[in-house]
Amino acid sequence: PIELLARMKEWLLNDQEWLQILPLAQTRVEKLSDIIPMAAFFFADQVSYDPAALVPKKVVIEEGKTPADLAEVTDLTPGFQIARLIRIALWEFEKVRQWNAETVQGVLTRLAEKEGVKMRDMMPAFFTAVTGSPTSVPLFDAMAILGSDMSRRRLNTALETLATAGHVLSGKKLKALEGYYATAYGVND
Repeated sequence: PIELLARMKEWLLNDQEWLQILPLAQTRVEKLSDIIPMAAFFFADQVSYDPAALVPKKVVIEEGKTPADLAEVTDLTPGFQIARLIRIALWEFEKVRQWNAETVQGVLTRLAEKEGVKMRDMMPAFFTAVTGSPTSVPLFDAMAILGSDMSRRRLNTALETLATAGHVLSGKKLKALEGYYATAYGVND
């Protein structure tokens, strides 16, 4: 048992990881037993959640910010809008070379500004996709600790979850979004 405990501490509960996580959780917990549920997503390969938790009641796009390239796509429901935002975020995250809380925040802030969406409207879906809960430790820090691969994998899983719930980004919608993204975000084919 002692050898197994040592291996578990190396693999899962090492001091270095906890020293990154505890400052984030410290201000959000009332008792020590709150820490494990709040931090469990750091140690899980996948997170589980109700697909409806990804879809906000509304996503308010500022007047004049509706992408002209998507005018032919009539599905501007909150589920589609969140799928759209997650897809664009994933494309933007692929360009990030230095993965840390600041670059993650920069991508999501730029996304909200460019798309004319309030951060408070889109962040619960990103929290849910990454942590399994609409609220948790600070998202940008959590994504930095999880790393680029795990964060992007969870966002891709959220897109798959949205698709199974009927918010599919494929065919005409995806093609229109790719065209919009290339133009709006300065991406060359």
